[in-house]
Amino acid sequence: MDGKQAQYEVFAVLWAICLLFDLSNRGMVAGPAQVLATGSALAVLLRPRLTALLALASLATLLNLATRDTPFLFVHWYFDALVSLTLLGAWLTCGLRHRGPAVSGAQLLDAAGPPLRVMVLLAVGFAGFAKLNATYLDVDRSCGSALYLSQAGFLISARWARWVAIVLSLLAELAVPLMVLSRRLRPAGMVLATGFFFLLSINPIGNLYEFACPMLALLTLFTAPATTAAARDRITARIGERVPLAWLGRSAAVVWVVAMALSRGTWGWQGRAWSCEVLVCLGLPLLLAAYLWHRVPSPQRPTGLALLRGGAAVAWVLPLVMWTNEISPYLGYPHQPTFTMASDLRMMRSRSNHLLLRAPVLPHNAPVVITQSNDRFLRAVKQEDARLNWLALRWWLSGRPNAVVRGRVDGQPFEVLHAGTDPRFSDPPWTDRARQRSWLTRALSNTEQPPDVRCGHWSHHTVAPFNPDTPR
Repeated sequence: MDGKQAQYEVFAVLWAICLLFDLSNRGMVAGPAQVLATGSALAVLLRPRLTALLALASLATLLNLATRDTPFLFVHWYFDALVSLTLLGAWLTCGLRHRGPAVSGAQLLDAAGPPLRVMVLLAVGFAGFAKLNATYLDVDRSCGSALYLSQAGFLISARWARWVAIVLSLLAELAVPLMVLSRRLRPAGMVLATGFFFLLSINPIGNLYEFACPMLALLTLFTAPATTAAARDRITARIGERVPLAWLGRSAAVVWVVAMALSRGTWGWQGRAWSCEVLVCLGLPLLLAAYLWHRVPSPQRPTGLALLRGGAAVAWVLPLVMWTNEISPYLGYPHQPTFTMASDLRMMRSRSNHLLLRAPVLPHNAPVVITQSNDRFLRAVKQEDARLNWLALRWWLSGRPNAVVRGRVDGQPFEVLHAGTDPRFSDPPWTDRARQRSWLTRALSNTEQPPDVRCGHWSHHTVAPFNPDTPR
């Protein structure tokens, strides 16, 4: 089999599994969009050679994400959507170029591979760079410390052990993007990435394999096509002669998906999560072993520049969108979801905890501190170190005419007695509305907890409460 075709099929299978991981925990048959997404992902597992099925799964993923009635956008949903748009755009480009849907895996990989590689580098790199902040490096407040305590705290819970875990996680995310671009360091980078995301996947805090496994699926695109082809041919030759490998794998995939789709209740949810974690525990070590066993010599590995060169022009729009989205918090416009904001970062004008950067003075990015309000969300902002700027406040109050607010904007006091009659909030400019709807609609609609606060998913593991008055 052609090396690129084999590499595509491996990626297609891994990406379909990532989609099913998310669907298994959010509802596989909850509605038409979920049924279509589940069915198309299963079809990719059964026939990974057909690129049209991966394009259908990408479209179904986008429909599923667009129709989900949820107040919160997880960062892996945002990443899944970007990858799905890239795959779908590249497949349509190849189909138009060849005047038909018969697009080979090698052709789709040539069109979508370079943008996808850039996107995973941006995801890991931005997440690592954002961790260069005082909060993440603080043992008592870091979510890295909380993750360590939940996973290995029963062994050593000392402060030095938590600090070592924080530093190692920071170095891993900063080093992986650089190492996979180097031909000599790529194997070590793949080992480091697999180990880091494996530990993240099996962390008991909750379903982090949904976030970690998409990263690893895209990192496999940095392997040499000859490595993928050799590993696949060897496994087929050694095992396939004695065991009907294709039939067994497809049967197991169908049984697994059907069992997860039909399970109900608390025990059903726990069973689905357990089955996903078992698959991660078995699959990732085997994949890494296959890669290391069949890795090619350094001169035969593609250079980093070669891996990032080419691709369909339309597919390159998505890395640019991702770059813009990830860089905007550094400009004083914090929002969800971004990899940048998933690392304890506070980047507001005159309120930054990053060790290297400060937000510039730009229109509408002045930080807002709420001291009193009758609005439930803004009262929550008052109680937490939420990252709220003037742009977000304008958009929020434009839809709440009865809101009363008192606070400070960039240190200066302000008061809103009735938002509906205040010209500052009655109807914000269309640019403000478009910007906020694209970034904050669902995050700000979650009135149970303010957006962008400290590690909300695992705050109960944090050793010391966060004090917003702490100098930073």
